[in-house]
Amino acid sequence: MYRPPSVGGGQISAPTVSIIVPVYCVEEYLKECVDSIYAQDFTDWELILIDDASPDGSGTLADALAAHEPRTRVIHLKENGGQALARNRGIEECRGRYLTFIDSDDFVAPNYLSTLVHTAQDQHADVVCMSHARYHQKTDGSWYVRLRVQFKDARITDDKKQRMQKMTEFAFNATPWGKLFSHQLFKDSALRFEPILSEDILFHFRLLYEAGTYISLSKIGYYY
Repeated sequence: MYRPPSVGGGQISAPTVSIIVPVYCVEEYLKECVDSIYAQDFTDWELILIDDASPDGSGTLADALAAHEPRTRVIHLKENGGQALARNRGIEECRGRYLTFIDSDDFVAPNYLSTLVHTAQDQHADVVCMSHARYHQKTDGSWYVRLRVQFKDARITDDKKQRMQKMTEFAFNATPWGKLFSHQLFKDSALRFEPILSEDILFHFRLLYEAGTYISLSKIGYYY
């Protein structure tokens, strides 16, 4: 069940979830992404927007979207370092018990966070992976669901060989988005993103090795 933040000595405890969103040249899509986060039925979160020295108006828009939402912080990087380094900066800044990555041109269902958090708490999981749908744009500008990627409901614990096998069988989504992670996992290991091509795949192999219980859900909540 959802556990609200505790209050003591005039201090509010850290949020349950830190949401990390790298921002770069997404002026057209950022508002929809952030609005979907603000519409969550789970409210104990902080949003960290990492402006990766975006040359368009994305940084200014991020400031405007955060202006009236105290749970949102914007960090403006002085130099563009790429998505991997932007995510790493978000990991350094986050305070939540859990963290999740959302790409700034994607959006999530209203029950996205609540589903992930409740599953992680109930199953004592380090990682919870949710299924997703892929949207594509038509020539007339409208959008449609081109593909639904639904994983099996599964709980995988300590068998690292089994995890690697499932990874090669594409049983997991080898991306950082669409997942909830225990923050402690990043504190206890050197798990970070490398600024290389296909850094998502390397990150996920390392994640499968480092994590304890890993849960996959068939329910779709992330929209790519």
